[in-house]
Amino acid sequence: MRLRRQLGVLAYEFHRDQIWIVLVTNRKGTRWIFPKGQPEASLSDKKVAMMEAFEEAGILGNIDKDIAPVEGEVQTNRGKVRLIVYPMHIRKLVGKYPESKFRKRLLIDSKKALRKLDRKPLKTCIKKLVKKLKKRHRKNNNA
Repeated sequence: MRLRRQLGVLAYEFHRDQIWIVLVTNRKGTRWIFPKGQPEASLSDKKVAMMEAFEEAGILGNIDKDIAPVEGEVQTNRGKVRLIVYPMHIRKLVGKYPESKFRKRLLIDSKKALRKLDRKPLKTCIKKLVKKLKKRHRKNNNA
């Protein structure tokens, strides 16, 4: 059976040599997640991920072209989905965004973010992307 897909972003920026990421609450405000949504026929997966980042968290930025997205399976209320998460460098966080009345937003050190998440697949996605980002950061700083 083919799983439904969800598309998300791990929005990040560097503070010194630490990676900070954006988390948002789900619409109920009961758990921390990263922005994600459903594919749309008229848009590419990357465009959907960027759109969700803005709508759910007020993030403007660019999807990294040189780091591949990570994937994992996540159990949702409506069954299992295949989550595809793109790394997105934060250009700007806007104060007012479409879902700002429903969600809290948090820019947090990636290590602390892992403690905020309660779903293992989300933690795994963050760990994988942070590892890739740190590797590239070290490479660029040693070049």
